[in-house]
Amino acid sequence: MKTIKYVAMIMIVLTSVSAYSQANQPASKDTSIAFKVHGACIQCKVRIEAAVKGKGVKSASWDIASKILSLTYNPNQTSLDKIQNRIVAVGHDIGDKKARDNVYNELPSCCHYREIEMLMKDVMVDTIKIVPIDTATIKNDTLIKRFLAETPMSNDIVKGVVLETDKKGLFTPLVGATVN
Repeated sequence: MKTIKYVAMIMIVLTSVSAYSQANQPASKDTSIAFKVHGACIQCKVRIEAAVKGKGVKSASWDIASKILSLTYNPNQTSLDKIQNRIVAVGHDIGDKKARDNVYNELPSCCHYREIEMLMKDVMVDTIKIVPIDTATIKNDTLIKRFLAETPMSNDIVKGVVLETDKKGLFTPLVGATVN
């Protein structure tokens, strides 16, 4: 009987020490980080934010214009590497981590950020020359318009990306745009 009392007493002491140590353990700190994730449109935003959701991720917001993903996660539950691998797995590049070409090519055409970025570099290299309007320019413009009006249009297919500029002068894809 004494032995049972001692065993019961020891169990009560051990249980209370264990509960006390768990209660006084410091809470794990969430980590906030921001990094660049390549993408182009609202569909990319939805895809990227959905890919990072999972165990340990508290919040995620990807900005289309800056291409920056702001992320808050618990490093005790997941790692930044695992989160970034989920993003790359759905077709979006992050720094040195590149999405596989077959996954990238399956993205909708408005999400093909690699081509858009190359196009943007080409546009930035080109320069626009502004000349004062004179009568010769007006005559040439009129001749060009008349030529285009009289020339039959071909059935060639033109593919590309229509871009718009924001107030800061940054180019972004114009989703749903058509060219007639």
